[in-house]
This record gives sequence, structure tokens and C-alpha cells, in this order.
Amino acid sequence: MSVELQQRVADISRKAGLLTQRCRNLSARLDEALTELELQRRLNRQLSEQNSVLTAQLENIRIAGAITPGSADYADARSILSELVCEIDRCITDLTHDE
Repeated sequence: MSVELQQRVADISRKAGLLTQRCRNLSARLDEALTELELQRRLNRQLSEQNSVLTAQLENIRIAGAITPGSADYADARSILSELVCEIDRCITDLTHDE
């Protein structure tokens, strides 16, 4: 019976050693995973901040594009100015003929 008991104690000791080593391995993997998680969270925060900045810049570009005159606006302005110049010429002509 003593030999059987010693054999069981040896088996339990061996299994305890294996479990202890497995626990160490899992603990090391957990530490690595937590470190990676923290790095990913930092990267996520940085990307979120960058996204906010770029979204604001895009909105500014959209607003600037909306208020920037286009070629049609230039043509309309030229047409209005031409009409005004013609009207001024008529007024000057009328003023000079009336005298």
C-alpha cells in the first residue's frame, strides 16, 4: 500500500507541476494580451481623434466649396457689369445731350 500511495503522490506532484507550468504560461499570455489590448485602445483613441480632425476639415472644405464662386457666377457677374456699364453710358449720354 505504501508503494501505491507513493505512486499516487508522485502522479499528483507531476500533475501539479504541469498545472503550475500551464498556469504560468496562461498568465504570461494574459499579460501579453492585456498589453496588446492597451496598445489597440491607444491606437483606437488616436484614430478617433484623427477622424474628428479630418471630419472637421472636410466640413470646412465643403463650406468653402459652397461659397466659392464658380465659372457660372463669373459669367453672371460679367453680364451684370456689362449691363451696368451700358446703363451708365446711356446716363452719361443723356446728361451730355441735355446740356
